[in-house]
Parts: sequence; structure tokens; C-alpha cells
Amino acid sequence: MKKQRKSSLSTTVTIVTLLMVILSSSVIGILGYAMHRTTAIQYAAKNALDIATTVAAGIDPEQYAKTMAGGKNDAYWNSVKRFVNNVKVENGVKYLYIIDKKYDTQATYFIEARRPDEKDDAAVGKKEELSAFADEMYDTLKTGKKTQSAIYSSGTYGYLVSGFAPILDKDGNTIGVVGADTAMEAALADVDSFGIKIFVIIVTFLLLFGVLTLWFVRVTVKNPIKKIHDVSAGIAEGKMGLNIDIRLNNEIGDLARDFQKVVHTINDLIDSTTKTAKEQKEGNMDASIDDSAFTGAYHEMAVSINEMLHQNKQDTEEILLPINAIAKGDFHVAIRKFPGKKVGLSDAIESLTENLKTVSDDISLMTRSASVGDFSKRLDVNKYGGDWGSLANNLNYLLEAITEPIQESSVVLKQMSEGELGVKLSGDYKGDFALIKNSINATSTEIAVYITEIKNILAEIAGKNLSVDIQRNYVGQFNAIKDSINNIVYQFNLIFENISGSATEVAQGALQLERSSLELAREAEVQTNTVDELSHTIERISDQNGQNAANATRANEISTKAKQNAEEGNGQMKQMLTSMDSIKDASNNISKIIKVIEDIAFQTNLLALNAAVEAARAGQHGKGFAVVAEEVRNLANRSQQAVKSSAGLIADSIDRVNEGTKIANATAESLEAIMDSVSDVSTLVKEIKDSSSQQTESIEKLNQGLYHISEAVTKNSASSQEATSLSQVLSSQSADLKQLINGFKLKKR
Repeated sequence: MKKQRKSSLSTTVTIVTLLMVILSSSVIGILGYAMHRTTAIQYAAKNALDIATTVAAGIDPEQYAKTMAGGKNDAYWNSVKRFVNNVKVENGVKYLYIIDKKYDTQATYFIEARRPDEKDDAAVGKKEELSAFADEMYDTLKTGKKTQSAIYSSGTYGYLVSGFAPILDKDGNTIGVVGADTAMEAALADVDSFGIKIFVIIVTFLLLFGVLTLWFVRVTVKNPIKKIHDVSAGIAEGKMGLNIDIRLNNEIGDLARDFQKVVHTINDLIDSTTKTAKEQKEGNMDASIDDSAFTGAYHEMAVSINEMLHQNKQDTEEILLPINAIAKGDFHVAIRKFPGKKVGLSDAIESLTENLKTVSDDISLMTRSASVGDFSKRLDVNKYGGDWGSLANNLNYLLEAITEPIQESSVVLKQMSEGELGVKLSGDYKGDFALIKNSINATSTEIAVYITEIKNILAEIAGKNLSVDIQRNYVGQFNAIKDSINNIVYQFNLIFENISGSATEVAQGALQLERSSLELAREAEVQTNTVDELSHTIERISDQNGQNAANATRANEISTKAKQNAEEGNGQMKQMLTSMDSIKDASNNISKIIKVIEDIAFQTNLLALNAAVEAARAGQHGKGFAVVAEEVRNLANRSQQAVKSSAGLIADSIDRVNEGTKIANATAESLEAIMDSVSDVSTLVKEIKDSSSQQTESIEKLNQGLYHISEAVTKNSASSQEATSLSQVLSSQSADLKQLINGFKLKKR
């Protein structure tokens, strides 16, 4: 059969203690690292806020507003640029900028600081995507209060920590904001080195604590128990003179002292028994054990021995006469046979010597065995009768009373040392043996209760139940174990509560993002419809402009014909008058056409203005379209001016024709004036035709710009739909995290 490996109680206690300390130290180290990281981020944000506040204090609100309204890099802007560049270089921030309060789809820069080694593209009115800045910046613009951010992603600019200070006018209204950004890498530059230091400190502490724990357990547990075990083994071998030198003031010290009392009591009883036996052998029949020096079972044992000796004395005195006769007489002398039943007396006297010798030998053998620790020897009570048998039985009982508690205590202590903490002494003992039994049983019970409760608590934690703790009072080193376990449970509760709160905030943020994306999708759809309507309107303008060009061509033909008629009318008055009537009619038609052209120019001007407004709303994507819209508006203005000039000339021509009909004598001069006017009209009509062609080209460019706007709106709609999908995924993942955290049972607060 394979020998079972013994387990050491001190080793088990040391390992459990070290594991608890390692776990506690790890938790403390992780929390310390997290707190230092948070402090570093807060310090970086506070430093950025101080820099932003300093810059904001140096901005003149009136000059700022004037420069923003002008939209150009003036002298004040250049002075501010030098100021913010110096601040950025001196304080080492990654980005330093001033953003105007007015923004739509993009934020507008007033200025952005640059170091000497950086590309300087800063300018008033420079645009930037809203997502490049922290939400706290918009909070500052809305509330006029200073804000600072945690770590956030600014897209291509990386992860930043920012501080924002408002720029206020004389009435306390926010007109802009100063932002200072610190890179996450700079904010957390010393956090990793701090984590390494924490790790080194924890490892050093664990090594020192492990060495101290091993020393403490060896001194207070292992060495005393070994001494008790050695003494127990010595007693089992009959070495009753051993001494237990343990000066501990704890349960183990009490056990050692009680065990030493047992040894002393047994030694006293053995000494008294040996002394009495010796005196009895020497003929002192009055010799006895002082039974008042013993208590409990030892007292009963001493009394029993004394009773045995007293009975022996009485028996001896009864047979003293014949024994004295034998002692004084001749053993070879024949002894008279007693009559009747006394005949056996002579036989008894004859066998007395043999019986005494036998009893002495048996007792000597038993006591010698007991003196060397062998308590297994017993008197054979069947060999003796009467008082001899009682004496043998009492001696056997004495040895039995001493052997049984010692053997059972040795077995129980051995089992406890092997980790079987539930074992107890079950014998029915009295006196000091009962005290030993109760002390050993109480020690076994307490240690078993501690280990069982700790095992149950750890099982609950492994089963995701973090609402448990140890309530009962522990003593000694077990109280430190209890405090460590309760602190671990408390720290786990704090961690999971924080994770649960963060998951809730993420879910709310995802829901808000989804709503914003849906709103953006709806706005993109409205913009698409608006662009489609504007495109249809421009197509109608293009058709009207084509009609305008056809009318201008026809007007040119009419003016040419009028010129020919005027040349022929110089010789024929009647034909001249007829031609003048035709010219009058043609002039009226031209006036109508010019009115139509004037209306087209007015409508074109309005459409160009609306297109410029839409291009401004489109931001960066509408810059090219804004240029086209400006050109169309300029062409429309020139067309309107030309139409007004033509209308005046045609009105003058009509007056002259009316005057020519009344004054026939001035026919030649009137015809000359008509020829000049018709020539001017022909020129103006040609200009109108050219302007109509230019308007057609401008409208084509306007159509191209609208096509680009439509593409941008479509991309915005697709981006909003993608953001909606991402927000839904984020919401689902936060719900999964919340469900996972809910699987743990935490303490109620």
C-alpha cells in the first residue's frame, strides 16, 4: 500500500496567507495605477485649461469681432498670432487655437498657433470639421463657462486632452473660444514608469512578507507543535522525564503547558507507585501512595493502589502467624493439616512463597515495561484469586487509565497535522485528561470552522456572488485573513458597479448618436429635394434664355431691315412714312422683347443670389459653385443695364418717328437719326445676343455645381446611415456588457 503524503498545517496556513496577500496587493496595485492615470489626465486637462484661460485673457473682444467681420489677416490678427505662437512654444501644447462662436456644418478658425518647424497655413475663416473638437468646446460656446475634457479621439489629430476658455464681449456674451490640446502620449508619459515602480514595490513587499510569514509560522506554529510531538513520542517510548519548553501566550502554548502537567502528574504517580512498591518489598507493609496529591482519575488510581496495599497488609497479618512460624521455623517442618475446610490453609501456606514470588515477578515485569513506555503489559487476573486477583485487576486498570488518553491524543494530533481538522477526542476522561480532551477538541473545531467559512466565501465569489462577507469574529491571524477577504469582496463590488455605470452611459450615448444620425439623414433628404427643385428651376431658366437668344436674333434682323428701308426712304417720302410706321411697330415689339429680357435678367439675378446662399451653406464643397453663381449674377446685372439702355434708345426712336410724321420737311434729318438709332439698336441687340450666350454657359456651370452639391448631400446621407448602424452596434454591445455585469450579485447600497 502506498504511503500517504503528510500535509503540513504551517505550510497550508503560509500558502493561504501568501495567496491572500498577493491578491490584495495586485488589486491595490491595479487601483493605484488607475488612480495615477486618472490624476495625470486631470492634471493635463487642468494645464490645458490654464493655458486657454491665459490666451483668452489676452484677446481684445472688439478687435477680435472687427477682424472676424473683415475676414482678413490684419495687423491685430498678426499680433495675436505672435502671442499664441509664443504660448504654444513655451508650454509645449500640441494644438492651440481660437474658434469663432458662429458655426454650421463646420467650425471657423480665428487663428491657430504654429511652431517655427510647422507649416503655417493659419488664416481667418479657415474651416474645420466639427468632429475634430471635443464636445466640451461647444458647451463653452453655449454656456460661456470654462470646460476641460477627458481623453477623446479627434480623428486624424489623434487622442487629445483639452481645455477651453470663452472669449466674452463687454456685455458678457460669448463671441469665441480658446482651445488648448495636449496629446494623450504626453499626458500619460510617466504613468507606465509609475506602473513599473508599483510592480517592483509589490514584488519586494511580497518577498519580504513571504519570508516573515514563513519565519512567524515556523516560530509560533510549526516549532511548538514539533516539540509537543517529540514529547508525545518520548512518552510513548517511556521517556517520562522530558520537558516542553514553550513560552507562547496562545492556544499552542496553553496546549503545551497542559501537556506538561499531564507528564508531571504521570511522573509523580509513577514515582509514588515505585517508592511504595519498594517499601512494600522492604517489608514496610504500612507504606502507601499519598492519594491527596492527585485528582480525578489519578486520585482514583492512587486510592485503588492504596486499597490494594491495605488489603495485602490485612491478608498478610491474617497469615502472619503461620508465615512467622515458617519464617522462624523450619520450612522443612511438617505443617499440621488443619481439620475440615482449613485443610487448604496448609496448602496455601506451602504455596504462599510461590504465590508471592509469582506476584512480585508479574508486577515487576509490568512496572519495568511501563517505566520504558510500554503500557501494553497486563497482569493475568485469571492466575490469581481473591485479593490477588483484585490487585492484579487494579494495576491493569491503572495502566489502562494512563494509556488510553495518551494514545488517542497522539492519534488526533497526528490527524490534525495531516489536515483532518474535524477529528476529536471521543474518550470519556476525567480530571486533567478531560481538560486535555476539551482543549484539543476546541482547537480542532475552531480551525475547522474558520477553514470551512473561508472556503464557502471563496466558492460564492467564484459563483459570481459578490454580496457575501464574513460576519463572525475571528481571533489572532485569522482576523487578518477575514479582513483581507472582506476587502477583496468590497473592491470587486466597487469595480463592477463602476463598469455597470459606464455601460449605462455608453448605451445612452449610443442612443443619442443614433438619434442625431437619423436627424442628419432627414436633413440630407430635405437638401436633396431642394437641390432637385433648384435644378428644375435652372432648366426652365435655360429654356427661357434660349428663347431670349432667338428673340435677339429676330430683333437684329428687324433692325437691319429698318436700316435698309431708311436708306431707300430718302428718295421716296411715302415709302419713308410707311417705313417709319413699320419702324414704330418694330420698336414697340423690341420694347416688349427688352421687357422680357429685363425680367429674365432679374430672375437670373435672384437665382444666382439663392445659389450663392446655398453654396455658403455647403461650406468647403460649395466654394466652386459660389464663384459660378457670382459670375451669373454679374452677367445678369450687365444684361439688365444693357436692356435699360436699349429701352431708352427705343423710346427716343419712337418719339423721333412720331415727330417725323408731323414734320415732313425734316424727313432727311429724321431718316438720318433713325438710321443712327437703328444702327445703335442693332449693336445693342447683338450685345443682348452675346449676353444670352454667356448666360447659357453660366447656367451650364450652375448645373454642374448643383450636381456636385447633390453628390455631397448623397455622401452625407450615406455617412449618417453608417453612423446610425454603428450607434446601433455600440448600443447592442453596451447592452451585452450590462447583461454580463448583471450576472454578478453585488451588495445593495
